[in-house]
Amino acid sequence: MFEYPIPIPRDTAYDRFGIGPEALPEEVREAKMALIASIGKQKSQSEKELNSIYDGVPGLRESLQKVKNLQSDTESDNSHEIQSERKKLAGLERKAQEKNINFRQLQRRISEYDQELEDINRKSLEKPERRREYDESHPPLALLKLGTCVENEFAENRTAFYLLRCEVSEFLRKNGEEVFHPSDFTRTDFSSDFTLNSLLDGDKHE
Repeated sequence: MFEYPIPIPRDTAYDRFGIGPEALPEEVREAKMALIASIGKQKSQSEKELNSIYDGVPGLRESLQKVKNLQSDTESDNSHEIQSERKKLAGLERKAQEKNINFRQLQRRISEYDQELEDINRKSLEKPERRREYDESHPPLALLKLGTCVENEFAENRTAFYLLRCEVSEFLRKNGEEVFHPSDFTRTDFSSDFTLNSLLDGDKHE
């Protein structure tokens, strides 16, 4: 159909999920959940290590929280207090860095995990409409889809009634009830075809 292979863009969400752009919706959902679980586990391990550093530097956790609270308070004029608390926090963070050289790296890593989880959830590729928008914005991903071959058996009323009759007939048969079959298309037992019938075979049959 194509003279040359279609170039697929790199570093897409599908690459991050470890699946191809032609993956089925359930495969996308499973890959997303597996990736979130993996990132969550790594984040939990980093947080555990970082908390041990906080515990080893008294006042560090409280000072960090106070700076965040002051920065989020936009209604008060607390610039002088913020400057003073930041200076105190810088001294405490130097102590933490001396105790564990990975202190800054752990902070950045946890922030990156949070950003990555937010980005994964924001894409919502398990939702058909969001996935279609993403694929169309990253051509030619929208072309690399397999058309569904599944037919909806209940889309046509005649087919739906036929299937319903089969289910009801089977239920009645299993419960010992006699079932009327208007044609051979609805029955499965053909053993009576070999039984003599006076109307067809006559009273005497040799």
